[in-house]
Amino acid sequence: MERTVSVSRYTLAHASATHRSLVLHAGANHSDLHEQRTSGFPTCTHLLLQNEIRFESTLRSLEKACEEGICTVFNPSPMLSSHQVKSFPWEKVSWLLINEGEAKELYKGFTGIKDDRLPPFVEILATELTEIEQLKKTNILITLGAKGVLALAAAWRTPEGRLSSGFIGTPVPAATLEGDFRDTTGAGDCFTGYFVAGLMEEFGREAAYGGDKGKERVEKILRVCCQVRGQPSEVVVD
Repeated sequence: MERTVSVSRYTLAHASATHRSLVLHAGANHSDLHEQRTSGFPTCTHLLLQNEIRFESTLRSLEKACEEGICTVFNPSPMLSSHQVKSFPWEKVSWLLINEGEAKELYKGFTGIKDDRLPPFVEILATELTEIEQLKKTNILITLGAKGVLALAAAWRTPEGRLSSGFIGTPVPAATLEGDFRDTTGAGDCFTGYFVAGLMEEFGREAAYGGDKGKERVEKILRVCCQVRGQPSEVVVD
């Protein structure tokens, strides 16, 4: 057996050229070099985290970002363990980006219920997520594939603590596919990148706390993510 090493994985090549195995190796993603070299993010306004680095690094980054008033965006992919879900500092997350499957896993992590007891519709699931105490200060986006995206912002709550009107009317739908798709690799990362860029342009630092989270302004960002082809210079909201 021959072994070759790359930055992020080991490749195990069997004697037979027709059979190969890949064994994931944490590599640079699980380095603590950043924590060793810096104490914070002095020049940043927004911090995007995915669950692909050391859990301790994620926690420390969130803590420092909140101390410095930075907008934090967290995509827990792969999903946290049930123990991590319950102990995670969700109040430090400004925007939580998850897909429908991750939303179900997150809800099960908080509640302990089984698959057959999950809410039957994603809109109901989303609303119940916002009613969980640890998530009441967090803005939530749930991507729905070809159906688009569902958005719920903490600022849309009434004084009684419940969501006002619930969602952005209906989910912001995705554009209709023209022809056949070739490869969906990186689609979620592309959505996340456009969304964070939209937050930076539309809200600046106010994307983190308070400010005007008007549904029209959030919808404008999501239209760029879901409906507009290429890199638009301006998106008109009807």
